[in-house]
Amino acid sequence: MATDHQRIEFTPFLAEKLPLWRDDVTAALRRLLGVPETVPLTWRTDLPRGQQLDVIATIGEGTRVELHVPPSAGQAYFRGTNLSFSYRDADGDNGALLSFLRRRLEAVDRLGADGAPLAELRAAWQQWQSWQHLHDRQLREFSEGGGLIRLGFACNQDCSFCWQARQDPDPPEAILHAWIDDLVRFRTHKVTFSGGEPTAYKSLLPLMQYARARDLQSWLQTNAIALANPTYLQRLIDAGLTGVLISYHSADAAISDLVTRAPGTHVRTEAGIRACLQAGLEVALNGVVERRTLAGMPEVARRIVADFLPLAQQAGQLGFGFAWPQSFLDRKLWLEQMVPLDEARPCLQETVRILHAAGIAVHPVGACGFPLCAVADVLDLFAPLSLDMLADEDLLPRSYPDACAGCSQRGRCPGVRKGYLETFGERGIVAIG
Repeated sequence: MATDHQRIEFTPFLAEKLPLWRDDVTAALRRLLGVPETVPLTWRTDLPRGQQLDVIATIGEGTRVELHVPPSAGQAYFRGTNLSFSYRDADGDNGALLSFLRRRLEAVDRLGADGAPLAELRAAWQQWQSWQHLHDRQLREFSEGGGLIRLGFACNQDCSFCWQARQDPDPPEAILHAWIDDLVRFRTHKVTFSGGEPTAYKSLLPLMQYARARDLQSWLQTNAIALANPTYLQRLIDAGLTGVLISYHSADAAISDLVTRAPGTHVRTEAGIRACLQAGLEVALNGVVERRTLAGMPEVARRIVADFLPLAQQAGQLGFGFAWPQSFLDRKLWLEQMVPLDEARPCLQETVRILHAAGIAVHPVGACGFPLCAVADVLDLFAPLSLDMLADEDLLPRSYPDACAGCSQRGRCPGVRKGYLETFGERGIVAIG
């Protein structure tokens, strides 16, 4: 499946940095505990991300200690103002070591929370733990369709169906420039800046200018709220913006504001869509399909035809695609809002028919789209998908279950979300003859 382009690696970031950041934690922990390099020291933490630093360390051949910053409420061998220390499963012949550690940590505690040993450990641990749950493929992608670079995870909405955590850290600007250079090396002509919400970042404009200087077209993956500002939109266009992929999940403001958890923003998104069309930008609208938005998808199509299409400056300027979530950050909510394919099919197909009748290109299948059997009755109403246009990362969470055997569309279909199969099995999956 992978093309020559896809085999070219991005300038490494997390794969390179995470081991180094973990080493920084180990070094800071050694300094705090007073453990020399000659003594083995390993550590782990099983707790969720947060401000509490809880480390289980093994010193030497088997002395296991727990360090809590700030102090835990549980039993402790030593509890100070800024930390607590306990031990477990330790050998009986370690009294001297435990006494040394107690004296050491009493001295560290007296230095205060901002004293060098604690401050260094906390800084190193927070750097590591902020990134250790993320993967490089969540920050950037590449396929024959172009590259995607995520500026970070900040956003002026908080969509309930999003997989991102808003507190996740942003990649440094230096690596963003390197990733743009990678795209030039990959011989693509398009970069999509994403987030979070890319317009939330002051670095967006200079990065677009940097991309334009390297003959890359810039797109945005955005909620378009900021694009309703004509001055800002013009600055983006002057910096090289040629197209936008805009999230548009419902024609009903109440439903939209419910799922985006940002009251009052639906009307601003619609204003941004209109502004982009009037400015002559290519506009691809993208609607996430889940239980709360599904029934309204045909009305989304009617709103697009009635309100947005008349603003298009040329044929083919406006398009629409479905997004089929792989997961939500809140997994319980995701399980509640997933819709079986047989339930989704009638609304999806009606939406395709409405848009196609108006001459609007529809993309029900794609990086985030449905399997083809979800729109089996309207296959002749949209252009076939080349799977080579998808990044390898887009195909990782998908597979072809037994129900796909013998399907005539296998070479055009990206497959079924693995999370869907875990929840609904093969319900609604149909091999197309």
